[in-house]
Amino acid sequence: MDAFAAAESDPIKQGAVVILLDERGRVALQRRDKHVPFPNCWGLFGGWLEANETPLGAALREIEEELRISLLPSQILHLGTFTARIPRPYLELLGSAILIHVFRARISASMLLPRPAEGAGSAWRTADEVTDAQIVPYHHEILHLFADWRQRD
Repeated sequence: MDAFAAAESDPIKQGAVVILLDERGRVALQRRDKHVPFPNCWGLFGGWLEANETPLGAALREIEEELRISLLPSQILHLGTFTARIPRPYLELLGSAILIHVFRARISASMLLPRPAEGAGSAWRTADEVTDAQIVPYHHEILHLFADWRQRD
């Protein structure tokens, strides 16, 4: 799916995540609230597409909502689309698979607040630390699949 095409009423749930990188190449992670799927895990910033919203629009909106950072479309790069398989306790809520549109943006390390507008916390992590962190399973897969996320422009 094109990053600029609006979501249709597909039965598969669609989301957008942003791999946020700082000037040292670290990735920003968000500690998830206890009332959402994968509570207390670390995850990428992002969320679900709203009706008639493009994946790019969702990525920009989620960064604004969660971090109070306004990015321009020219500051964010669509890396690709990933189909995530959902583990058991969340099948009823999310379905057996979700389509995730993956983006990358660079921000200053000082822009990441320790307590974001949404979520239980946030932190910068190196690539090595990401693999060791307790992270949302399909977010870990995304980072693995897009292993060159640090270099892409």
